[in-house]
Amino acid sequence: MDYIEDDFSYEVDLSECFDKMQKSFKEDEADGINGIIQMNILPDNDDKSNIEKWAVDIKDNKCEIYRQFTDKYDTLITMKKKDFLDIMRGKLDKMEAFTRKRIVVEGNFELSMAMALLFAESKPYDGWFGLLEKNIVKDKTKDVSANFRFSIVYDGKEEEETGFLVPEKITYRNVMINHGKCEVLPFDKHKTDVDFMIAESDFERMVKGDISYYDLFLLSKMDIKGNVEYAGQFPFYFEKKIFRNHEIKHLNVPNVFRNMHKMAGNISSDLTGKVFQFDFTGKERGTYFLKLTEDKVWVLSERGEEKVDVRIGMSDHTFYKLCCNEIDCITAFENGMINFKGDQRLGFALDSLFKYRIGKFE
Repeated sequence: MDYIEDDFSYEVDLSECFDKMQKSFKEDEADGINGIIQMNILPDNDDKSNIEKWAVDIKDNKCEIYRQFTDKYDTLITMKKKDFLDIMRGKLDKMEAFTRKRIVVEGNFELSMAMALLFAESKPYDGWFGLLEKNIVKDKTKDVSANFRFSIVYDGKEEEETGFLVPEKITYRNVMINHGKCEVLPFDKHKTDVDFMIAESDFERMVKGDISYYDLFLLSKMDIKGNVEYAGQFPFYFEKKIFRNHEIKHLNVPNVFRNMHKMAGNISSDLTGKVFQFDFTGKERGTYFLKLTEDKVWVLSERGEEKVDVRIGMSDHTFYKLCCNEIDCITAFENGMINFKGDQRLGFALDSLFKYRIGKFE
């Protein structure tokens, strides 16, 4: 399955591209790099009377880009509009374009190489992030103001021997939702409300529709920190077509408990130190124990010496409904779907353990 089409048009106004390029400038990596890069963008029909001319001025760790020609440039870069846009979209590698003479460089060659490193690298899946900006559901986000940071970790061949993800090879994308509007910025500089960390191969599987967003979480392939309630709602902030695979295949009791420490909201002081025992009936019959501390939910393999404060009985099917926000504890109790033994007040606090909800699409 290929990447979702982003209905991209090569007739796009380049001012939008250069604006995003300026926003992606890596100030922290520009020490000692100064110069003016003149960029001449040719139309695809080679009509030299219709060249777009842009100047990239890098000085004192700052970057200004303006639409004009300057004869005071240090480096002149010439390329066709389609090639420029494909580089911006991650469809064409910069070095490949240079070696195939689709980019012509005159003047200070080293400055052109520095330029390639000073702006956030485009990736093939950036088209998907572009779709987020165009397909936000305004009614569901009119009261939302939050920044979601995706840390996409390269997990290519050189990491296969160790099996470890390499932090130095992280691509950052910040999805900023602000009252019905969405903007994606390609760097790690903003205060975030939700942090996602995911291997690049798994992220690409999600974008292509080979696995659902929620299954990545349930299989512990996507780490989530911050506002877990926002994280659970994230797919619903966008048109349904963005998350192509909506089938949740790995919702089961063991997977939920394995990730329970990520799903819970803030633990209130009256719940700190309490131990919950869950007794499940149904296909996934079994008993699980949770202990709540000030900053974490602990899943216990057995009760041991711990005193159980409340026992909660329900079917695995009812548990799934709680996880997916299809029912709350009070409603389940009133309908005889759940029972408590011990401190009943603690049983009704169960909803606070499910701030991250496994979403079910309509």
